[in-house]
Amino acid sequence: RCGPCWRRYKPMNSLLYAMAFCAGAAISVQAAINGRLALNIGGNTVMAALISFCIGTVVLTIAAVSRGGVGNSLAALPGQPPWVFAGGVLGAGFLFTTAFLAPRIGLTSMLVLIIAGQFLMSITVD
Repeated sequence: RCGPCWRRYKPMNSLLYAMAFCAGAAISVQAAINGRLALNIGGNTVMAALISFCIGTVVLTIAAVSRGGVGNSLAALPGQPPWVFAGGVLGAGFLFTTAFLAPRIGLTSMLVLIIAGQFLMSITVD
């Protein structure tokens, strides 16, 4: 407990690590749910992704409005470089891909490959 690593430790880190773990677990659950939704609506993975995004949009709208500052954030949008909006495209692609792949290659195979891709890209980005 007396090394340099211990001095940098903050109790809040445990909560943040738990949040990250739960986010990872949620990806598995989300992929399974979206895959099932796609199967239940006739195998239409694009529609399943759209439904999921619509529900997510409602939830995020409520969260953004309750937090405040929506007008200032929207006013800052026109000055942004176009590439910063790629996150929405990547998110849609990810959601579609998980809904499409989970029932076809299995959740474990899909997640192992997703995690490998995330790991390699994280190394590149960092």
